[in-house]
Amino acid sequence: MRSLADAALFTRRYPSLRGLEMVPVWAYVAFTSVAEAIGWMSEGDLGTKLILVVPFIVIAKWIRRYLDRTFGVVRPLSAGSGWLGVGVIVFYVVQFAAIGAGVHVDFTGPALGVWAASLGLRDGGFRRHWLIPAAIGFLLPFVNPYPTPRSAPRSPADLMWWALLWSAFGMASLWDHVLLTRSVDDARE
Repeated sequence: MRSLADAALFTRRYPSLRGLEMVPVWAYVAFTSVAEAIGWMSEGDLGTKLILVVPFIVIAKWIRRYLDRTFGVVRPLSAGSGWLGVGVIVFYVVQFAAIGAGVHVDFTGPALGVWAASLGLRDGGFRRHWLIPAAIGFLLPFVNPYPTPRSAPRSPADLMWWALLWSAFGMASLWDHVLLTRSVDDARE
C-alpha cells in the first residue's frame, strides 16, 4: 500500500482482517476459564472478574488506536449486527426447544462453532484457520456433558475446554491480523 488512504480502503473492504482488536476479549475469557479451572477464582466471583477486565479494556483501546493509525479507521457495517442478532435468537429458540423436549445438550459450543465458521467465510474469501475454533465448538457437547441440574458447578475439564475454545478464537484473530499485515507489506513491494 502506498499510503494510509490505500490501507484504509483495503481494511474497509476486508474489516474482519482487523482481528487483533478481538484478541484481548478472547484472552480475557480464556484466562478467566483457566483461573476458574485451577481454583484461582470461583464461577460467581464477579468482583474479581470486573477488576481483571480493566487491563484488557486498556489493551483493547490501545490496539484499536494502533490499528486506526496504521490501517485507517474502519466503521463496520450495521448489517453484521443484525445477523448476529438473528443468530442469537435462533440459538435460544433451538436451546429452549431442546430443553422442552428433554434433550440435555448445550448448544452453546456448536453455536460458537457456526459463528467461527462464518467468520472464516466473511469478506468473500475462506480463511481456513477459523476451522480450528469451529471444530472445537462443535466438539464441546460431546466432550462436556450437559450439567444436570443446570446449577451444578462446571468441572475443571469443562472449563479447560472452554479456555481452549477461547484461545483458538484468539489465535484465529491473530492470524487474521497476520494476513492483514502481509497484504499491506506485499502491496508496498
